[in-house]
Amino acid sequence: MTPEFWSRGAMVAKSTASRARVKAAKPAKPYPTFPCYSHSSGRWAAKVRGKTHFFGRWGVKEGASIVPVSDVLASAEAAKAEYDRQIFYLKKGQPVPAAPADDGPDIFDLREAFLGVKEADVKSGKRSPRTYKRYQRAADTLRKFFGDDKLLASITVADFTRLYAYLNRGGKLNVVSLGNDIRHIKIVLKYAYDSEMIERPFRYGPVFKMPTAKEVRLADQAHRREHGRRFMEASQLRYLLAYLDGTGTVPRKRTPSSTALRAMILLGVNCGFGQTDVANLETTHLDLDRGWVDYPRNKTAVERRIPLWPETVAELREALAVRPKPKSAAERNCVFLTLHGLRWVRNTKRGNTIDGIGRAFSDVLDLLKLKRLRLSYYCLRHITETVGGKCRDQVAVDWVMGHAPSFGDMSAAYREGIDDDRLLAVTNTIREWLFGGGTL
Repeated sequence: MTPEFWSRGAMVAKSTASRARVKAAKPAKPYPTFPCYSHSSGRWAAKVRGKTHFFGRWGVKEGASIVPVSDVLASAEAAKAEYDRQIFYLKKGQPVPAAPADDGPDIFDLREAFLGVKEADVKSGKRSPRTYKRYQRAADTLRKFFGDDKLLASITVADFTRLYAYLNRGGKLNVVSLGNDIRHIKIVLKYAYDSEMIERPFRYGPVFKMPTAKEVRLADQAHRREHGRRFMEASQLRYLLAYLDGTGTVPRKRTPSSTALRAMILLGVNCGFGQTDVANLETTHLDLDRGWVDYPRNKTAVERRIPLWPETVAELREALAVRPKPKSAAERNCVFLTLHGLRWVRNTKRGNTIDGIGRAFSDVLDLLKLKRLRLSYYCLRHITETVGGKCRDQVAVDWVMGHAPSFGDMSAAYREGIDDDRLLAVTNTIREWLFGGGTL
């Protein structure tokens, strides 16, 4: 026989002897229903779905032998606890989340750190107080649901499944609001990984996710069937404007506030302005002699150059003539001010938003019995987009609306301007619809 055979035979004999010594040292199960067995590697093990999994050590290697730990019973109890933690995921073939740490950053630490950064962003002008308020609400939701002491490293997929049910309120929350809540919460949680408070990103699982585009469309269609479109007919707008002018069938004395609201409504339809756009509009943005407004959109900073109707110009002149005195230098150039000299839309020190435009518009709709669910001042922007599209020049409509170009839209990246005639075609189409008795 060759030396190689004898060498291989010796190795086999040595391995067999080692296994015999290990086998002799294996502890028995502490009780019959104990789910693990003592593996020859010195660990407690169990087979799940045909695969061996380990849950802690019963022994340590010393030379060629495995020597039991000093307290085998305690090691078995620890293995049972680890088995119980993992078995749910193992049986389903799912990844097992990391074991919760004994200490580390918790929900309270995350909330304080995250809001501290966002508060600094507000002071520097990078974030609006309204956005900060949304982030604060998301952080407070996490705090209320998990508690201050919940370790970030211990949050599992099962926790996020329960959080989804908590946010959804038994299916009573509309999908848009639910999606916003989930998005803001994920922004807060992403900060934990970005700032190295946790070693890996959170796993949210298959449930805790934003509603799909299909779900949003279906919810919107259901709302339209029950409450109608977020849209007002031309006749309804004319009825509303006549009431504010004091010439409608419903008697009303014209006041500085009604004059301002009438101008705001015309701007909303003529230019697609939202409440914040109107509240922050300054006289420097207007060229009333030529009938134009050059005003980047507050939300996206996208440039807008929009022709003004003669009716809008006339109403703006009247609103400026009766504008109250500004309360401070910050409001000096604002086109519209409340009776107290403040912006119609403003944020309090606590981050709450006061929307005087939306409230005034809603009150008038209610008085004239035009109020419907989700029919707000912002529906005027829907009108601009919808009716303006009848001119068949979507690029010009986007320019008026101040839409930010989508990622990868190279045509928008190269476009340096647009002819005034194309912009006039958009606003004239809307004007003809509104004052010419048009329908849609």
